[in-house]
Amino acid sequence: MTHDKNREIVLSRIFNATPEQVFAAWTTKELVQQWWGPRGFTNSFRQFEVKVGGIWEYTMHGPDGTDYLNWVCFEQVIVNKKLVFQHGSSPDDPNLFQVTVTFAAEGPKTRVTMTHIFASQAERDKVVQVYHAIEGGNQTLDKMGEFVARSLYHPNLTFIQHFQVPLGTLFDCWTDPANLSRWQGILEFTQLSSQQTLNLNEETRAHTSRQESKLLPMEAQIDEVERPNHFMITAKTLGQEGVPVIEAQVDVSLSSQQELSVVEVCGQIHVTTERGQSANSKIEESFYEHLEKWVLDLAQVARTGA
Repeated sequence: MTHDKNREIVLSRIFNATPEQVFAAWTTKELVQQWWGPRGFTNSFRQFEVKVGGIWEYTMHGPDGTDYLNWVCFEQVIVNKKLVFQHGSSPDDPNLFQVTVTFAAEGPKTRVTMTHIFASQAERDKVVQVYHAIEGGNQTLDKMGEFVARSLYHPNLTFIQHFQVPLGTLFDCWTDPANLSRWQGILEFTQLSSQQTLNLNEETRAHTSRQESKLLPMEAQIDEVERPNHFMITAKTLGQEGVPVIEAQVDVSLSSQQELSVVEVCGQIHVTTERGQSANSKIEESFYEHLEKWVLDLAQVARTGA
């Protein structure tokens, strides 16, 4: 369907991230809340469902204290490629406008294009002149770029290690809270306590401690489990001043090769820092730096019995 170009606003930006990463930043509530809106604005989300027919309802709070009601209904969702939605102040807003967001790979980067189509040129001119829609839209994309720069999902961090212990013993090293506290010390943290039981969809909480005795509360969710060959855990820190918020999805596969047990760990790590600096490279560096100690400790626990 063609339309009058005078009724539209088009904004475009290239981000140093993959379409998958940028799409996740657009469609994950916890991530969208960190960048959506012009500078100085904050949001209160009441509903956020990114699916065809899904509703996104929120209030945008202006720096002068003014509240702006927003209502969005998604009409098309093509994962990592395209979003189409109606946007207004409510479902009954006579000036609803359509927004199409595309995510196009350009080498290792992603071009995001937002096309807003209004009911009339007069309505388009009104939001530009009264609500500064173009300036606000560009500020929103600027904030998204800053968020993406400091908070990315890394490509998979993977390692494989062989152990001369039975598969079941190795599996128990991951699932017995007493054993976990003896060897899970990635990223300079020593685990002090754990309530982990490897049950599907069961949440667990643990506290770890840095050498300077800062507690780091963590929460984990068991996503998949198949004893003794596979499990998947999603974990995140609960937030603490001066400590990056770390979210990780860890997929662990265990198998036997002749008389050896093989562990393959594949992790995706997502880091958000307080001041906006990029911490993912440091997390990845630390992941590998401490890997040798981590594996040796696991091997020691496995040899002494789980």
